[in-house]
Amino acid sequence: MSTCTILIVVQTLTSLLVLECSALPDPQIRIVINDGVVPLTGIRGCPEQRDGLCPVERFVAAQKEIIARTDWIHDCHGNWSVPEGPQWGTVTGDAPH
Repeated sequence: MSTCTILIVVQTLTSLLVLECSALPDPQIRIVINDGVVPLTGIRGCPEQRDGLCPVERFVAAQKEIIARTDWIHDCHGNWSVPEGPQWGTVTGDAPH
């Protein structure tokens, strides 16, 4: 029987909060990772908001748009490589085309 020793443990806590705020007309979503609020300004329709809030309706619409335009076969199973240097970069996680 072999034994294993844990070398590194990496854990994260991710929370998606749906909030009703008195100062805002619609329900809002906020994403928190390890007690830090994630800015959602990079998501289409989410306003620049210091508390990381985005209207749920806009957030869901943006996610549906991303899902619809994703080339799942290419992105997940394509035979592609990432060029070296600054030729390719992503903040969306898209594979190079």
